Amino acid sequence: MATFANDTFTDTSGTALASHTADDGGTWTEHASYATGDAVISDANRARTTTGNATSYYHSGVPNSADYSVKADIHQVSAAGSPAIVGRIDTAANTMYIARYSNPDAAWELLKIVAGASSSLGTFAQVLSNGVAYALELQIIGDQLRVYVDSVLRIGPITDTAITAAGKAGIRNNSTASTTTARHWDNFSAVDH
Repeated sequence: MATFANDTFTDTSGTALASHTADDGGTWTEHASYATGDAVISDANRARTTTGNATSYYHSGVPNSADYSVKADIHQVSAAGSPAIVGRIDTAANTMYIARYSNPDAAWELLKIVAGASSSLGTFAQVLSNGVAYALELQIIGDQLRVYVDSVLRIGPITDTAITAAGKAGIRNNSTASTTTARHWDNFSAVDH
């Protein structure tokens, strides 16, 4: 297995994610379907959003195939926000698989968005604690999707054939986070299978 994306979000506080260079030399691009959102580097060297609008970015790394895992730590500063990791992102359409923490449901959730239409594929209820980072992984192999939290399978395997192209790996959120509030991303990676 080869890593094709890697970022610890280490940079000057306030740096826009689109202006940040990832640890592996890659770049982040804001998805055109989410152009009213924004993300920046926090003073703790994590990524966070700055707006309540939906935000999505994809890493420039290119997977060898459509079979890969996307990983990141979801760090809870306070109980707000629904940060996600995303796979098989279509950079030209609002289509992707999403693993996230759903704040309204207090649960991990697996979603798909196809041409802007969102569907839930599974959930796992869990209350998160402030000051704790949770290792979230979205694994997509063929038509099998799995979500792991702290290396424990929490959702899946789920069979879904809606999105087959490799696309890109990235992150997504739909709520405002400050340096001292909400949930942030850290230690992002994407690994071929």
